[in-house]
Amino acid sequence: MATSEDTSSTTRAHSSVRDPSLDFIRLVAILMVISIHVSAKGFASMTNHWWAVNFYESLSRFSVPLFLMVTGALLLGKETTVRKTGNRMWRVGLPLIVWSVAYLYWFRYTGTEFPHWTKSILRAPVVPHFWYLYTLLGAYLFLPVMIGFCKITDTGSKVLTITAWFIGSSVVPTVYALTGKEYLGLNWGFMPLYAGYLVMGWFAYRWTRFGAARVLVASFVWALSAALVAILTWKHSIKVGAANETFYAYTSPFVITGAVSAFYVLRATAIAFAASKWFPSRMLRKLGEVNFGVYLIHVMVMFWWDLRGFDFQFINPWMAIPVVVLMTFLLSAAVIFVIQRLPFGKLIAPN
Repeated sequence: MATSEDTSSTTRAHSSVRDPSLDFIRLVAILMVISIHVSAKGFASMTNHWWAVNFYESLSRFSVPLFLMVTGALLLGKETTVRKTGNRMWRVGLPLIVWSVAYLYWFRYTGTEFPHWTKSILRAPVVPHFWYLYTLLGAYLFLPVMIGFCKITDTGSKVLTITAWFIGSSVVPTVYALTGKEYLGLNWGFMPLYAGYLVMGWFAYRWTRFGAARVLVASFVWALSAALVAILTWKHSIKVGAANETFYAYTSPFVITGAVSAFYVLRATAIAFAASKWFPSRMLRKLGEVNFGVYLIHVMVMFWWDLRGFDFQFINPWMAIPVVVLMTFLLSAAVIFVIQRLPFGKLIAPN
């Protein structure tokens, strides 16, 4: 996910015009994030509704990789400074602290008390989805390294490194998770998973050419990747005797192929329709301005709906999950829209 400083960048590295195709990708990504969290409640219990849960989970596992790719697309073509890094970390760090406290108050209100709030926030996310904010802070610190890599002129070196990243950060960890064995003695620990997603976003943003045949192939890869995530999750869960998330992980090869192809297809789709009078570029911009805030608050809103009986199975899960996702997104967006218009509101819910 990128904040307003990041999303003011564009298709051309030095342009000041906002790119609606990236707003479109971020909109799809936040809906995927919410879908994962709405569905998650039903994942562990492999009963009749499980395939609906697995279906929506598998479709949505490309969410955070898409956010990371957008961030890479926007930032890796720029120069950076200590001051810019500090500003970026402030724009993520302050909301992280404020909303962590808000969730701790929410947990207290709903009957769960966390001792030592300061230590809890420093040591780990107080709500699971905040892991991404801690990751983003780390990414900002290492932007100079990734920017330097992107400036290498030899394309072969870049391709070799990305190939090694895919093997070291995806194939090897997945094989180990499935077999408990390491088949190569090389130390792959230096291959940073999330940095690779940022670099892939930069490449996909600047070097991709669009065409009907390419979009068709990418759409097939995206659909096939999602199907393989779903089928392999089911098969592996049956094998180990419990619902297992190995193929949901961001290290999964099919999550990577699905995310890259989804980025391509979504951007191509937005660009194809951008010239149409029906293309909602203004709406996408407004939704883009609340996107980060929706990420921060949506779990609390989801909890609020859940307490009122609206969860993944309040009706048939095949229908309930998308309905609750939409309800959560709309209410979250409305709350953030109001917060951003309060004094200092944009400090805790940046646009």
